[in-house]
Amino acid sequence: MVKARIVRIACKGFALQRAHLSYLSRDGAGKDRGRGQFYDREQEGVESREFLARGREDHHHLRFIVSPEDGQHLGDLKPFVRELMGQMEADHGTRLDWIATDHYDTDHPHSHVIVRGVREDGRDLVMDRDHISRGVRQRAGAILTRELGLETVHELEAKLDGLTQTPRVTRMDRLLAQRARECASPLKLGHLLLSGFGGSGGIGDGSEAVFG
Repeated sequence: MVKARIVRIACKGFALQRAHLSYLSRDGAGKDRGRGQFYDREQEGVESREFLARGREDHHHLRFIVSPEDGQHLGDLKPFVRELMGQMEADHGTRLDWIATDHYDTDHPHSHVIVRGVREDGRDLVMDRDHISRGVRQRAGAILTRELGLETVHELEAKLDGLTQTPRVTRMDRLLAQRARECASPLKLGHLLLSGFGGSGGIGDGSEAVFG
């Protein structure tokens, strides 16, 4: 999963960004309940205030939350994030100024990446919506597949079972909601629900799906 947000730095934006970085480095968010530690392409223990000082006059920054599926099997997320950011640099033909921190305070380890909204030549960095919504996700997926390998049938079945039993909104719920909007016929929707939940036992057995 990859989420992205553009943050304006002008006026109150700089103070809000400073508060956000402070929150990301809070106690308990990092590995072994330690503080969140920032790093960049080359080193760890990076000071966020130096990053902020460089970007004080920027028009905008970009915030990414990268939560790799099965990220707990990677152990250390830093090599994954560094490679992903390197590919983003190649995609846009410029060196990027970024810092990141990895959080382990949820069931799914994830990384917060902050990117200055400027290219190496000083021009504004513009990322189109398609690259953010699909390109970055595909890049991340390719890295994970190479590092962890393809999932077996049993692994996929176990993951599917977990998604149908969890009480919160999952990726399957979002996928089914999207597919439901594409279905004009109730008959088609019923077939989708049955196939999506693995057969006739999926509906009315206590599982919950969210649409819309």
